[in-house]
Amino acid sequence: MSIANKLHDIYVKFSSSMILALSVLLALFFYINLDMQFGFWSIVTIASIASHNHSHILQKSILRLLGSIVGVIISILFIISNSNLLNLLVVFLVLFYSVYNFYTYKNYSYFFRILMVTVTIMFYEVQSNSNIEGYQFLVIRGFEVTLGIFITFIFLILEQIIYFLIFGKKNEIISELKLLLTFDDKNKNSYVSKKVRLEESILIASVSVLTTMASQFYEIPNGYWISLVLIMMVIENLDVNYIKQVKARVIGHIFALILAIGATFLLKYYFYLVYPLTFLVFLCMGLLINYKKEWGSIAITCGAAYSLMTLSSFNASYEIIFWRSLNTFIGMIISIIIMEIIYKKFYKGLN
Repeated sequence: MSIANKLHDIYVKFSSSMILALSVLLALFFYINLDMQFGFWSIVTIASIASHNHSHILQKSILRLLGSIVGVIISILFIISNSNLLNLLVVFLVLFYSVYNFYTYKNYSYFFRILMVTVTIMFYEVQSNSNIEGYQFLVIRGFEVTLGIFITFIFLILEQIIYFLIFGKKNEIISELKLLLTFDDKNKNSYVSKKVRLEESILIASVSVLTTMASQFYEIPNGYWISLVLIMMVIENLDVNYIKQVKARVIGHIFALILAIGATFLLKYYFYLVYPLTFLVFLCMGLLINYKKEWGSIAITCGAAYSLMTLSSFNASYEIIFWRSLNTFIGMIISIIIMEIIYKKFYKGLN
């Protein structure tokens, strides 16, 4: 590889990390200075769409925006309807449809993941609060997600200008994006029958709904995270030997827990460190994503979890850290049980 190619490679990797860190920094500035109640969701959004590749960041941004919009529209039903049973049925159908299509159209799998996440969170919040509070959460969270995506777009555009000035040519981000968003039947899984996929989808949707109901019944703070961890871990790891990915998520959450406890302690006495500390955390996260592919899921998990535990509230954060960690690890245990059932029943001998 020539020196020019090596420099180009280094630039692309470093610029992706800087886009992430600077986007989070700007979102954090808005969150603190504009006193935004749910401002941390914009930071979680930026952390979640992080990638080693600019076109992948753009792809995830578009699909996250679309998934959030569709999820919010569906969630309006939770406010209009007074029937908890009907709302649960809607959640089940959305999860069933999304899980089934997650692997059918892999280029759009992130859209289905965000649709499931949005509907699950909205259902829990609307059922746990009054209609007015539920509506406010629905609108405000939707705005925060959009803000996070918009901020990322700004830095992506700036990076494209810098790229042109340095290398004298346009980045191939748009042509790559068109390929990533191709709606192609070739993405369909070739060895899993429709019957198997239907059974998987019913099982995952049913367990997720039952988990959400149990969280509500026992009034677990932010109990929807149990269902979200279950959804994300299970659907991401079907068709593969999932143990490696489970380890990555566990490691990511442990790192996030250590970081969150340390950061919460520091910020209690030295709040002015919130900006340099957050910038450093996400810059390192971006560099890890670019260093090794297998470290990517650890870094993204760590960044999103750190945002939720440390930045969701600058008061009583230890309580948030406790419940977020407990819900996550409960979700992981349920996920492992479900994946073991699915893997043994459907995939043993195929991988």
